[in-house]
Amino acid sequence: MSEQSNSGLTQPGLTATVSIALISVFTICSPESISSDMRQAASALIAVISPFIVVLLMRAFHKMNIDPDLIRTVSYLERDLEFQNDQLKGKNLPDETRKIIEANQRSTLEKLSTAHQDFYSGKLKARKVR
Repeated sequence: MSEQSNSGLTQPGLTATVSIALISVFTICSPESISSDMRQAASALIAVISPFIVVLLMRAFHKMNIDPDLIRTVSYLERDLEFQNDQLKGKNLPDETRKIIEANQRSTLEKLSTAHQDFYSGKLKARKVR
């Protein structure tokens, strides 16, 4: 899992950073009365816990690391779906128009349900954000 993300972030590098940061915070915040054995035990515990913290941080980072073009495209589709839902609430809507809007709504839902897959596979072409 040492893959490099778009930001150059690697799991081993982040693990070292988190370990150093936690050990530093513990050293600064711990009272002077704590024995050196206790400090060493805390450092060892931090070294064991750090990789798990890093996995959680990497997962959160990868969830937030979404292409801006995809975000924009999904936003447009969600806006279209919201507008279509509002139009279908109208009571005086002719049947033919209602059927057209419902067909567009199904199409929009299909696009939304696979937007991420289609974008990353290249099937969905999104406009570039300027």
